[in-house]
Amino acid sequence: MTLNQQTREEVDLDALVAVLDAYGMDLREITDVVASLILLRWLDLADAEAAAEAAFEERTHLPLFPPGLQWRSWCGAESLEIADRLDAVAQRVTTTVADTGPGVHLRLLSAPLKRLLQLNPAYLADAVQWVAALPMETPSERRAALQAFDSLLTKAATPYDAESATPTSLAKLMVSLADPRPGESVFDPSFGRAGLLVSAWRHAEASHTGRPHRPGALIDIAGVEINPQAFLLGLTRLILAGAASARLALGNSLESDLVRGTAKSGFDVILANPPIGAKTQRDNGGYHQFPFVTPDLTGMFVQQTIAQLKPQGRAVMAVPEGFLFRSGVECALRRSLIEQGQVEAVIGLPAGVFLPYTGVKGSLLVLRKHGNVDRIRMVDATPFFEPAKGKRPAMLRGPMADQLVQMVRGVALPGSQRARIERGPGWARYRPSIEKHLGGFHPRPCGSRMGLASSPSRKGLVGRASGSLERGQW
Repeated sequence: MTLNQQTREEVDLDALVAVLDAYGMDLREITDVVASLILLRWLDLADAEAAAEAAFEERTHLPLFPPGLQWRSWCGAESLEIADRLDAVAQRVTTTVADTGPGVHLRLLSAPLKRLLQLNPAYLADAVQWVAALPMETPSERRAALQAFDSLLTKAATPYDAESATPTSLAKLMVSLADPRPGESVFDPSFGRAGLLVSAWRHAEASHTGRPHRPGALIDIAGVEINPQAFLLGLTRLILAGAASARLALGNSLESDLVRGTAKSGFDVILANPPIGAKTQRDNGGYHQFPFVTPDLTGMFVQQTIAQLKPQGRAVMAVPEGFLFRSGVECALRRSLIEQGQVEAVIGLPAGVFLPYTGVKGSLLVLRKHGNVDRIRMVDATPFFEPAKGKRPAMLRGPMADQLVQMVRGVALPGSQRARIERGPGWARYRPSIEKHLGGFHPRPCGSRMGLASSPSRKGLVGRASGSLERGQW
């Protein structure tokens, strides 16, 4: 979609945002309000469907709300009546407790609905009526609604969102590397706005096209998020994407008891983009289960990810570039991962890949639980990306993403592609970390396996887009 091509939903949403903005709401508050109303609308649709199924099966159905508070009974009313009913709904969600089903996260709606009730009733009615007019009955309609909602999130983006948002291009790359398949379980320990989980769902949908549909969810999605506002936005996006059965928990995923509640036997795939720069609180006794208590939470998330994988599980994690260089306990953690053969690949990302949220440079780690990796693939992804421009992040287009994934997996590329890739900046910037902190790992070029010219020396890796590290010399 070009900048001049907007869906009707996006155009109408722009008008609604202008109205709410004129009343004094900032974009962050508007996203919360719109998300809350979308969830109320979806809960009403899900509840009506459950009631119809119960009636067909001749069993009792207990609705989430009494008839007078159900969305369908008041969304088309006059502005003052809408305000009265929504006030009653806000009070109801504060006290409603549901252990399972669509209403399990109802309490999250309390604060945004209370903010919405501060509006002039006429403006409040505008917001309700926009959501009421939004087609949401079919999967394709919900996907269109997700597109409109995502356009709002893009407009509201600030550097403060770095802890909860993963740029779409990066999320697609991480999911392609992990390759979650239908029937597998996928977990994100800090899912934020659910960028990785939504991409995983879409990836599984694409790989499932034309095949018989198995009962239940396409993939088993689970996630934990500590920020209630990010949780609300992520939940909304997952529901609109079609992953309404996702098992989500609000809290600190580094607390072992909370994570154990999401899966008893571990996960097939873990995708993670932990908060950048978050520091460990040394007096927190909740981290006693980690062998390496790192000063930065990145190291804790790496350890938790390995622990939560199934024996044959795989993970792709985004980490700040500093994690690959720092000494001390983080160096000891890196050495342990390598000695156990759990690092399959390290992928250097270009500057600007996390924009517009943060300019911090990062890398991707591809990890395996079983520990049988004896050759670490080293890839510089910079030549595959279009450079960042202004607030626009470095972009990875479809064909280039496929080529990058093939390179990470060790697939030789055609000569014309190889020539362009070899002109990339390579891994010179990682040599100090490799030589100083990996303690005896010697980088060697991939040679003919990657379609790159062979070289017997360390120097042969410098200036190339890909190389590998052999195990066995430390």
